Amino acid sequence: MRKKGSSMMVPFLVALVLTLVVFIPTCSFTSKLFFRLSDQSKDNFDQFAVKMETILMEKSADVQSALLILDEETAIVGYDGSSDVQTCTQQKKEPVGGVYVFEERCITWKEPVTPECVDKSCLCLFRNFDLKEEGGQRKVNPSLVLCKELPPTKFEISKYMTKIESQSGKLYGDNEFIMRGGFVMGRLKSTEISSLINPNYSPTERRNVVYITSKGVIVTVCFDPECKETNIIFEKVEEPVIKAGGGKQ
Repeated sequence: MRKKGSSMMVPFLVALVLTLVVFIPTCSFTSKLFFRLSDQSKDNFDQFAVKMETILMEKSADVQSALLILDEETAIVGYDGSSDVQTCTQQKKEPVGGVYVFEERCITWKEPVTPECVDKSCLCLFRNFDLKEEGGQRKVNPSLVLCKELPPTKFEISKYMTKIESQSGKLYGDNEFIMRGGFVMGRLKSTEISSLINPNYSPTERRNVVYITSKGVIVTVCFDPECKETNIIFEKVEEPVIKAGGGKQ
């Protein structure tokens, strides 16, 4: 009986070893494929960062274009060095005392603690994200980050509104998308994240033309060469009334 049992174990162990030999490298390859950046995307990020640095150094008000290649589940995030970047939506509620009130939801793109970004303006490429609750805020946690230092830069608050209407000379929309402290451009699958990003900053195509304008240390970045004249407003804006307990994160 012992010999029979031993003879049955040998084929089983051989099959197990062969399975592991095939399975483990396959999982490793799949994991690397999922988390890695394509060489083209990485090279393009380097070129995009150089292009932006050149524009900032020239301090030209002319609109200049640059090619941006985004793999799926990647995002380009620009930081001005003074704060994290927030992408938010403000949903219009019924007027209170003749003034529209908004409920705000935000996620925070925390500035990476890297030599390129600490107390500096920088440009980062994020790959694969999830959201984590930290200090009462929802923060983006990327699996991979590459960053490049930029000259001192100020990204003005940008605002995008849907179903725009006017009240007392001010513009309001049913939904408003706001970015503070920088900008985010990304091809994102997560609706929880993408729903809080300006639709004009969420391209579906892998290859995109981006338009950059620098005025001193103020820079605007947009997918539309006429973005300042359309529905993205790059300027200091008066903050609307935020409803108490409205979920400001």
